[in-house]
Amino acid sequence: TITLFSKLKQTPSLQMQSQQESTIIQQLSSYFNIPEDDILKAQNDPSYKQSLLDIIIQTKTSNSNDPQSIQKAFTTLIASGTSFSGMDLSGIHIPGTDLRYAIMHKTKLDKADLSDCDLRTTYLNGASLSGANLKGAKLGVC
Repeated sequence: TITLFSKLKQTPSLQMQSQQESTIIQQLSSYFNIPEDDILKAQNDPSYKQSLLDIIIQTKTSNSNDPQSIQKAFTTLIASGTSFSGMDLSGIHIPGTDLRYAIMHKTKLDKADLSDCDLRTTYLNGASLSGANLKGAKLGVC
C-alpha cells in the first residue's frame, strides 16, 4: 500500500527539499566538526537535546566538567539550530568555549565565566551579562 507520505516524498519538490536539507546538514557538520548524526539527533530527539543542555547547566555547580564535553554540547546545539534565547544561563562556567553563531537573544548570562570564549557572530541582543567574566573573550564580527 502506498501511503500519502510516500507519494509526497516522491514528488520532485519534496525530494529537492530533502536534498537541500541534507546538503545543509553536511555543511554544518563540516563547519562545526560535529557528526551529521549528532546534529540530526539534537534536532529530532528532545531527550538528547535536553541531555546536551544539562551538560551546560551542570557547569553552574561544578567546574570539573570536561571542557571538550561542554564544547561538543554547545557546538552540537548551535549546529542543530537550537536557540538559547530567553534562557537563564547565569553562572555557567564555560571558559574557552566557541559560541560563534549562537542565538542568545535576551539570555541571562549574569556572573557566567565566558573567559576566552569566542563570541564573534554570537547574537547577544538584549542579553544580560552583569558580572560575567569576559577576560580574553573574542567579541565582534569574524
